[in-house]
Amino acid sequence: MTLCRFVAFGAVLVSVGCTSAAPGVPTATVGPVPTVVQPPATATAVAGVVVPTIIPVPLARGVGSDPETRAGEGTVQADVATTPGATATSVPRETIAATATSVPQATATAARPAAADVRSQIEAAMQSIAPNGSAEVITDGGALVADYRAAQPRTAASTIKLPLLVEVLREGALGKVDLSRQVTIRPRDVVGGTGDLQYQVGRSLTLHDVIEHMVLRSDNVAANILIDIVGMDSVNATAHANDLPSTFFRRHMLDTAAQAAGVENMTTAADLAGMFEQIVRGTMISASVSQQALAFLDERGRIDKSWLGLKLPGGAQLSHINGTLAGVRNDVGLIISPSGKSFVLAVCQDHLSNEASGEAAIADLARRVLDILDAA
Repeated sequence: MTLCRFVAFGAVLVSVGCTSAAPGVPTATVGPVPTVVQPPATATAVAGVVVPTIIPVPLARGVGSDPETRAGEGTVQADVATTPGATATSVPRETIAATATSVPQATATAARPAAADVRSQIEAAMQSIAPNGSAEVITDGGALVADYRAAQPRTAASTIKLPLLVEVLREGALGKVDLSRQVTIRPRDVVGGTGDLQYQVGRSLTLHDVIEHMVLRSDNVAANILIDIVGMDSVNATAHANDLPSTFFRRHMLDTAAQAAGVENMTTAADLAGMFEQIVRGTMISASVSQQALAFLDERGRIDKSWLGLKLPGGAQLSHINGTLAGVRNDVGLIISPSGKSFVLAVCQDHLSNEASGEAAIADLARRVLDILDAA
């Protein structure tokens, strides 16, 4: 059984403090959030865990390093056709922004100059802190979007595991994939980089447990097992059908031959932020799929703060997934400040000459955005 607290993110309640008894996940209680809304909720069973259903509420303004490998990078792009017949729910970002707020017109009009000032402050911070990177912030349920070169294609590294997570859960919801199915780690599954499964040939575990390894430990063996089950074309089709046009899963994790040929998994800061925001708002495929994805990402944020969470103040909460290759440092997640303000931030950097500086830039930018929004 999982008991969760909620904070408003735009027009929905987001679970931000859960006591979990999920198999294989340590039980933990996230610290209190100053503003908590806890209406009655139905419950959805997620692999033995009861997750309260996301419930729409009126917008309340102001509430609310696991590397893939150290191998070389590539930036060659190619067109990838979507899979005919793929089913997914498309939620254009413009629609989210237009429908997220219930603030009276006079109030909304009066707030526009302040919002523009906040946006300009955030975008100036992005340019100053990560001048060679890309970034996007989404807050106020999509009403405020700040970005810096957010549409520029970037090497995804392990952030490509986010759309893979969504596709596996989507197919699970459709009954195409049984998450209780057992798989056994074979010698041919073994690749290097992050994760423990490369050392556990012969071990059998459920696909739910494989997902946990992929998200919580950025396990490359786990990711490859899952991509073999659902297929790269399906991951790409679902991403593109959900207003994420620049995300392409093109090679297995640690496929050094593909890397040498210049084949890379690609994304943008805009796609990563948009994907995470849809998950937070419960509109990625369905409320149930979004809840399941967020539960994994919440736990990752609890056990791993690199890099978005490294400089956040005490009491701040983080849900995220990051990625790294040689010269690449990416991170995307939901941050909730101690005051209850929430925002999604995606930062992508490739061709870094100093990786430590890239990691520090992600942490610095997360703290700067939090401070700007708290002061607004």
